[in-house]
Amino acid sequence: GNLDDGKLRADALDEAEAAVKDFFRVLTQTEDPKTGRPKLVPGNIWVVASSGLLTSGPEKAKPTNFAELAAAVKRATGGAKELLEIDQKREVELLMRGAIPRDQWDHAMIVDVGNGNTKCGYMQSANSPQVEKANVPATNLRGTGGYRDEIAKKLKDPSDFKRFCSEARSMRDQVKKDVEDQISRFPGLSNRSRKRVYLSGGSPYVI
Repeated sequence: GNLDDGKLRADALDEAEAAVKDFFRVLTQTEDPKTGRPKLVPGNIWVVASSGLLTSGPEKAKPTNFAELAAAVKRATGGAKELLEIDQKREVELLMRGAIPRDQWDHAMIVDVGNGNTKCGYMQSANSPQVEKANVPATNLRGTGGYRDEIAKKLKDPSDFKRFCSEARSMRDQVKKDVEDQISRFPGLSNRSRKRVYLSGGSPYVI
C-alpha cells in the first residue's frame, strides 16, 4: 500500500500532489467553447479525502502525517483549495445520488469498490424529499488493496505478475463469500426487489 508504519510514504504524497495539480489545471483551464470561460471555477471544485484513506492508518484512524497530504493539496491548487474529509455514510450517499436514477431508488443498490474498503448502500424514496433515506450498512468488506496485500504475502518474487494473477484467480471464491456473507446480514441489501447493482470505484472504471 501507500503507508509505512501508519504514515503516507513520501513518494505517495508526491504522486498525489502531482495528480491533484494536473487535474485542477485541466478543470480550470478547459474553456467552454460558447463563452470562452473556464468550464469550472475554483469555487465549484472540491478536493475530498475518501473514507478509505481516513481509516487506513493505525487503529482505523487517518494516517499520522495526514496534514502533509492536506498541505500538498493546498500547494497543488495554488492555495485555492483545502482538503476536505468525508465519512463513509456521506460518501456513499453522494455516490448513490449521483449514480442511481431517482426512479430506480427502490429497485437498485450501489457497490463502491475502493482501494481501502468496499462500501454498499441503497436509497429509500419517499413522498417528500425531506424524508428520503440513505441507507449505508456498516459492511466489513476489504477493498482491492487488502486483497492485493494478501496475495503479495504469498509471492516470493513481487514482480512475478503471472503468479500474482494465478493467486488472484484462486481468491475469487473467497471474495464472493465475503460479499455474500456481508450482504446477507442486511435485509435492505439482500432484498430481492433490488435487481440492479450499480458499481462505482476504480475497478469498474478500468473495466
